[in-house]
This record gives sequence, structure tokens and C-alpha cells, in this order.
Amino acid sequence: MPANPQDIDLMARTMVAENRSGSPDEYAAIAHVMRSRLLSGNASFGDGRAPTRMLDVLMAPTKPGGAYKQFTPWGLDVRDQNGGRTTNNPLNVDLRSPAYQSAYHIASDVMSGNSNDPTNGAVNYHATSMKTPPSWAKGRKGQQIGQHTFYGPAKTDDVDYSHLIRKPQPSQVAGEET
Repeated sequence: MPANPQDIDLMARTMVAENRSGSPDEYAAIAHVMRSRLLSGNASFGDGRAPTRMLDVLMAPTKPGGAYKQFTPWGLDVRDQNGGRTTNNPLNVDLRSPAYQSAYHIASDVMSGNSNDPTNGAVNYHATSMKTPPSWAKGRKGQQIGQHTFYGPAKTDDVDYSHLIRKPQPSQVAGEET
């Protein structure tokens, strides 16, 4: 799936804002959720429209017309789980930082299909540090990767969605001979 530099930039900013630990495994998992949502159309706007670009995925409201977004750092006046104002605004990410550079590279690999999906097609996740998991996670089986738990589409968590993700061909993997 071709991605333009703006998509990769938005993904990298989101990855850094969502995952302050900077773990490459978590960056990859978060990037795959964004890609899976784009491919599956799983980020509705509450009016039946499906996303057609990464900006749509990131800015989809949690409720129709709501200010809170599916990817929390993009919401207006976002509060963390303790009720305090968050400081992880994606627009404030330093583009020269090692975290952003790593996230940008990982997002580029994910969008070009050169990265295996560790989430097997997950379309939702939440931080394990939440005092109370989101209501949509109740009773669902998730997969923990670092400080986040990842979930497939509702009511289908036991289904493998990895077919949505193109696996890199041996000739595309750096250092391998064809």
C-alpha cells in the first residue's frame, strides 16, 4: 500500500505520542493497528463513512461529532486517566528526536508492507496502565505487547486477521539474497 510522506509523518507523531517508552515493538504494533484500520475500514465517523486516508483513521471521533478521537493524543483538551491535561500533543513531537526518527522508519516499513504484523490484524488497543480498561475491551481476549494490549475486531478476537497484512517477500528483506 503506497503511503505519502504526510501519512508516515502523522503515523510517526501518533506513535511517539501514544508510546512514550519508545519501544520499537510497540511502535510497530501501533502502526499496524493504524494500517489495519485503514485497510478494514474500521474507524467509522458515526455516519457510515469509512476512512480513505490515514488522517481519517487518526481523526475519527470516539462518538459521532465528538471532540475525543480514536487516537487519544489527537483529541481536543485531552485528559489522561488521572484527569490531568496530557503533554503528549503529536504536533509538539520533535522531528529531529531519535524517537520520531525511529517511529517514522517503522511507519514507512509498515505502510509499504515490509513489516510483519505482531498484532495479527488488531484494530484496537489500550495502555495497560489504565485504572479501568475501556468498556469495549470488557470480556475480550487481547494480546499484550509492551505496555499496551491489542485486540482484533469486536466479537472476532480469536480470528487471525494477518491476511490483511502483506508479508515481506524474501527479496525485500535487507541483507537476504534472492
